[in-house]
Amino acid sequence: MNILRKRPFPAVAIVLLCFAVCYSQDIASDFAQALEMVPQQAKWPSGIMLYDVQSAADSFISKYSGTEAVEFLKSKIEDPNSRKLALLSLAKLAASNEAAESAIYDVVHSRSRFRRDAITAIAYLAADNGRRIAQNLLSQPGSRKVRKPAVDMLVRLGDPNTLQMLKQMLPQEKNSFVKKALESAIPQLQYRLAQVPATEQAEWVQQEILCWRTSRETRADLSGRAYHRAAETLSLQGWQFRREYLEYKLNRGDLVGIAIIGNQKETWAIEGLKSYATLNIFLGDVARTGLGKIGTSEALRALEVSLVPGGYNHANMHIMRILEHDGDKVSAEFMKKLSLDERFSERRRTYFKRAYKAIEMRLSGNGGPRGRGR
Repeated sequence: MNILRKRPFPAVAIVLLCFAVCYSQDIASDFAQALEMVPQQAKWPSGIMLYDVQSAADSFISKYSGTEAVEFLKSKIEDPNSRKLALLSLAKLAASNEAAESAIYDVVHSRSRFRRDAITAIAYLAADNGRRIAQNLLSQPGSRKVRKPAVDMLVRLGDPNTLQMLKQMLPQEKNSFVKKALESAIPQLQYRLAQVPATEQAEWVQQEILCWRTSRETRADLSGRAYHRAAETLSLQGWQFRREYLEYKLNRGDLVGIAIIGNQKETWAIEGLKSYATLNIFLGDVARTGLGKIGTSEALRALEVSLVPGGYNHANMHIMRILEHDGDKVSAEFMKKLSLDERFSERRRTYFKRAYKAIEMRLSGNGGPRGRGR
């Protein structure tokens, strides 16, 4: 009798265990289904992005938002195939779930391999939630690799209270990298809050955060082309940036903003781009490529004027390659003239000769595709 009386208890335990296991399997199954919504091949020059997993993340968190979901998502971060979906889902849950918010902080502070994606995921939240989490990251003790991007995010998402916070932190900040970021952030945030009309603040914030998060998700290189890949990605995603915003970015020498100017073929910006075109740094690379992308006669002449004897070798070679692949008939005549200019080295004059012949062949219909020289 005693044995019979005890039998229901193991049975109940087995039923409860089965329920727990089945529930976990449901989470795994629904996560796998959400993962199937993510494209397997990159659609943008920036590659597969957190942008591509937004719908999948929304689908998953619409079904699961409790502690078990948070623990499950934390376990999926290690898998490179599911990492972006897991991190963005956690970030989205963090908007209203303390356990998820704590999990995001833990990833950012303790799991450095995933830190960059975790911080970028925060930039996909609504401005008020992203601002709150970024302010917490900045105010907590931690690495400059956490706190500096938090400052960068707050430049884009900050409100008057954020500005006051940054001003109060600046005198006490000990880390030189974070201090420099604060010194740069404060006037930028002041400008937006004071100079951008209230009716345009939301759009300005959106433009800022789009540029920041897309540039973070674009693989860097040593030529400045990454900024143009970010700009092309934004264009392919359907974003169009306003002139007032781009004028501000041009005046600041902002690399992504200048790349967008070139990609949108903003002819009003040619004179400003010309002022950067002789520089032997990324800013010069991006400005020169922007002029080539605009491609009008005025833009090409601006490039030609920047190609001078005694100029930086890298800058001159970059201009030559752009003109070789994007130049017009006037560019061909210009390069032909330079091929005879003894102020340039014999090797450089050989390059110019090759360039003007390539332009002539292309214009005659016998050349290769445009744009390779960018």
